[in-house]
Amino acid sequence: MRCVAVEQTWLDEETALKAAALKGVGGSSPSCSAKLTGMCWQPLSREFVEYKSPSTVALAAAVYIPVVSLIGWACWLTIPLHVPIGFFLRDVASIANLSPLAGLLSNVGVLLWCATTTICLFTSRLMIGGGDKAFARFFLAFGVFSGVLMIDDLWLIHEYWWRQLHPLLKTIPLEFAYIVVLSVLLLVFRRVILVTKWQVLGGALLLFSFSVGVDLFASKSGRWHQLIEDGPKLLGIAGWFIYFLDTALRAALVVEPAQDRG
Repeated sequence: MRCVAVEQTWLDEETALKAAALKGVGGSSPSCSAKLTGMCWQPLSREFVEYKSPSTVALAAAVYIPVVSLIGWACWLTIPLHVPIGFFLRDVASIANLSPLAGLLSNVGVLLWCATTTICLFTSRLMIGGGDKAFARFFLAFGVFSGVLMIDDLWLIHEYWWRQLHPLLKTIPLEFAYIVVLSVLLLVFRRVILVTKWQVLGGALLLFSFSVGVDLFASKSGRWHQLIEDGPKLLGIAGWFIYFLDTALRAALVVEPAQDRG
């Protein structure tokens, strides 16, 4: 009964605070003295309007210009490749007359890479606003690195395109370059990593290492080779996502807005 009473009290407080916030938005005092689990419901309408964000036109241009350019490039490629424009616009499974489930787990991995990239880049911007430059650089660097790995996975960079650039590159796996870059990032941001849940990141890196080892040195024949190589890789991507999601949530909860620091 005590637990029920406590829960009801918590819900009553939350309802009252939300109502106070809505009342503040309507024109009354925007201050809020009551706190709930360390956070306070604040009416954000005034701050939202007054916040000096980048121009909406600039943001739209930053997105639409590359997308329109890609569409134009795809239209041009239809001429030398002698393919219809649908070759670039339609889903791969539709083009190849495959089941929509084809590449399911690979697509899940790409989505996790994308989610990690977005979380890291957004949190980096948040950390800059909060004045924590070390964490801002940490999230920016790993966000860009995750984005590169996402593009590699999505368009088979190391599996196909890398080997098409020059015959010499066939003997130099692109994975080695990724390992070098990752090692540098771990070294540069070691102090930041050590105050996070680094064990999760370590587990993800072990899974990646196993997958890369199988890819580079194990025989590619056998019924279960694909599972042994790509199964740990997908688990590693999931661990990578969990680590940065957890770290970003912790960082966002403790960040102090720049205007409050002074």
